[in-house]
Parts: sequence; structure tokens; C-alpha cells
Amino acid sequence: MTFLGDGIDLAVRHGDGDWPALDVTRLCAETLIPVCSPRLLPNADRMASIEDLVKFMLIHYQSRGGWADWLDTIGANKNAFDLERGPIFNETSLAIDAAVAGQGTALARSALATLDLEAGRLMRPVPDEVAADFAYWIICPKHQASQRNIKRFRGWLLSHPPHAVEAAVPHQS
Repeated sequence: MTFLGDGIDLAVRHGDGDWPALDVTRLCAETLIPVCSPRLLPNADRMASIEDLVKFMLIHYQSRGGWADWLDTIGANKNAFDLERGPIFNETSLAIDAAVAGQGTALARSALATLDLEAGRLMRPVPDEVAADFAYWIICPKHQASQRNIKRFRGWLLSHPPHAVEAAVPHQS
């Protein structure tokens, strides 16, 4: 995104926030959390421990390495898990949809799973979470950052939870 001649004044970008040519404000940080359909655990709010995840199919995003890294980070024994089992999706939304459908437990970015969690389509089987490498950022050209309309819209975005913004801003088809 260049902001040159494209009619865009401000954008929300997912990444590491390192865009030296732009004014950058963190909109929200994310965590990586396991999510599954409440149908997988009908008699419990949560599993007793992370090791209980062994019983469930793990849903993968892009590669099988995500779960291994996550388990390492929280200090779980990844060797107890069959990380070679379970579908791999190339889109996070597809992995989340598979979890909603009861196909297993997905490792989801918190911002993308929030609406499904709030609606009861998903639950967090364990409380463990890991900080994600990327976050959502409000970006604009540095020379426009102090313009009244930019400051006002940035303030509005920052005053609303990300899932409320998603519901309020129409998606283009």
C-alpha cells in the first residue's frame, strides 16, 4: 500500500509494525489461543490440563509447526501430541471454521476468534495463550498523521474493541 493516488488516507495493517515511512499506531495486540466447538467438551467448561488436548484432533494453519511452537512456548510436552495428524488449512478463517464445525481444536489468533467465542460457537478449552508475533496497526503517511480527519478516525478506532469495529465497518465484496 503506497497511499499515492489510491484515495486511501488511513489503513489497518496486520504485521510487526515496522514501517518506517508511515505513522504507525497499535490498534490491538493478539495472542494465539486454542479454540474448539463447545460440542467437543459438553460436560466441562475447560480441560483439566493442556495434556487433555492430546485426545483431540489438532487443526493446523499453513504448517504443522504452529502447534509445536505454541506447545514449546507454554512448556508443554509436544512429544505427547500427534502433530502429524489433522488437517492443514491455508487460511486462518478456514481453520477456525473447522473448529466451529467440531473437527478438532485450532490454534487461532485471538482477534479473529473473538466473535465466535462471544457467540458461543467456539470455546477456549484451556486458558493458555501465547503472544502473537504480529498485531493490528493503524497506518497512514507521516505527513497526514496530524490531519483532523485522520486523528478523529484513529481515535474512534482506538476507542472501540476490534470486533466492534469489524461489525461496524461494511465489508466490500
